[in-house]
Amino acid sequence: MYKRCHTIDNKGILFPVVFLVGPEQITIRTFVPISAPAMPDEQQFSLDEALAYIAQHEKPYELMRRTVQRYIVPGELFGSAFAGQLYQQADTLGMTRDAAALGVSAAADASVFMLCVDHHGQLRLPFNRTAYTMQERLGKYTMYRDMQLNSVLTLAIDFADQPWVDGQLFLRYNKQAGGLVLLEDSVKESKFQHWGFHDRPVYDALPTVVVAPLSLHVRPGEMAHFSVRTIDPDSGKTRPSSSTIYLEAVSGYLPHTRVTLKEGEGTFKAMALGLEPGDALRVKAGFRFMPGLGDASVSVRATE
Repeated sequence: MYKRCHTIDNKGILFPVVFLVGPEQITIRTFVPISAPAMPDEQQFSLDEALAYIAQHEKPYELMRRTVQRYIVPGELFGSAFAGQLYQQADTLGMTRDAAALGVSAAADASVFMLCVDHHGQLRLPFNRTAYTMQERLGKYTMYRDMQLNSVLTLAIDFADQPWVDGQLFLRYNKQAGGLVLLEDSVKESKFQHWGFHDRPVYDALPTVVVAPLSLHVRPGEMAHFSVRTIDPDSGKTRPSSSTIYLEAVSGYLPHTRVTLKEGEGTFKAMALGLEPGDALRVKAGFRFMPGLGDASVSVRATE
């Protein structure tokens, strides 16, 4: 089951959204209200047929509008408040952790995957927000405004080898416009907490990186050793992981720019190459798409 899962009210979504949540795939469907079928041959489901339909996953990353009919469902599907209305499926998308669709960012530490929808119910492909915003460090609201989209799903994954069910899952829809969250049997025990508004940045709950020098000073041209750990932001304790940590020399020289952790801990060395007494040998460490989380320095002293 999902250990940390939430539904969030998103007033910017003006149509029903249906989620089918499994441990390795999540299918999202959007529906828009209609007054009557536009074409006489459009398939109209009964309530039971609609319930059976939304309980099935779509083939991952298929474009619905090119391959599947726009099924019509009764408003009762979304609750008694919508009885007597008709809704037509606008779009549907099956989301999996597929490197062919998500690219190299499909497996990366400290990832925040997002799936967005436009104002007409058309879904976009999910993307890794951490990678997308790395260069500009854009805030999510700046990104929403720029893209003219609303987020319907956010999935935050601490580590690349972590299963989805150990991440943080946020499903967003407008309760007044209608929405459903269906769970596969294997995740039936997941307890969704509903938030009217989510004001804690997702990144605040992701692991961070701490770097510390193993000596207080170093001589010009010599090596200094550092420790590096992945840390749980809430407890402050080491989070076991096999993460690859990306290193950056602010001053001095790094013979290796990556280090792989064991049980969340590792060491590396840096050289005070080209530095003089009074300088500082300074290094930073972080994840691939979230660099520079940890920062440490060692003072350079003259040879005694």
